[in-house]
Amino acid sequence: MPGFLELRPDIVNSASRGRLSRRKPRYGFVEWEGPPLEATELYKKKSGAEIVDQLFTFTDKGEREVALRPELTPTLARVVAAHEREFKKPLKWFSIGQFFRYEKQQRGRLREHFQLNCDITGEAGLAADIELVALCIDVLRA
Repeated sequence: MPGFLELRPDIVNSASRGRLSRRKPRYGFVEWEGPPLEATELYKKKSGAEIVDQLFTFTDKGEREVALRPELTPTLARVVAAHEREFKKPLKWFSIGQFFRYEKQQRGRLREHFQLNCDITGEAGLAADIELVALCIDVLRA
């Protein structure tokens, strides 16, 4: 199907995951993953209009409106809110996942992509932002 990836063994590159995995102990991030499908309503409430317009949506067999995830932040917020008492703050989570947006295909922009997400929640102030910038620089230099 046009706009989607075929990741054959000869083109799969796990270098980004490896680079980040080597830095997890230094920065204290743990890997997590959200579901590839969410209720469409989550994105309508938590995402911008442009992303909502680009959702891949359908009605599942249970008659629920669902969407392929276009981003991870709403899922992160949902999970943290639902389980906040179970987690020691601050949370330092990362994910390398598959995302989907029904947007016009352009050179270098497909409707499916992989994305690295690094999030720190439950820490106020500039320290978390500085740490994320340092992590990004470190991963890109590796």
